[in-house]
Amino acid sequence: MASKRTPFKAWESSKAGGIEDRYIRLGNSIMLHDRYIELSANAKVIYSYMRLEAGGKLEFEFSVSKYSKLMAKNTFFKAKKELIDAGFIDEVSNRKNLRLPNIYRFSNRWYVDK
Repeated sequence: MASKRTPFKAWESSKAGGIEDRYIRLGNSIMLHDRYIELSANAKVIYSYMRLEAGGKLEFEFSVSKYSKLMAKNTFFKAKKELIDAGFIDEVSNRKNLRLPNIYRFSNRWYVDK
């Protein structure tokens, strides 16, 4: 049995009928947490796109082609380091030398490591 899809409101989506193929869940407890609030705007943007790219999975790939549309390479690396240091993500595998996307994992260190 297919699950019922709840449409987004007109101001939440540009899709006709409000049905999105993909979206992210970002809870109140994370958005109002001090560590999230203290993140730079660039780190928040990258985190949101990582959540979208992950599609609800714990581990995910995030390629240069994804972030190069959002910001400069150095800006991305600073934002990524910020997310790692704040405990939001971990870099599982750096596959730069293989010319493959790096593998990341979401972390709960942002609220566990206080």
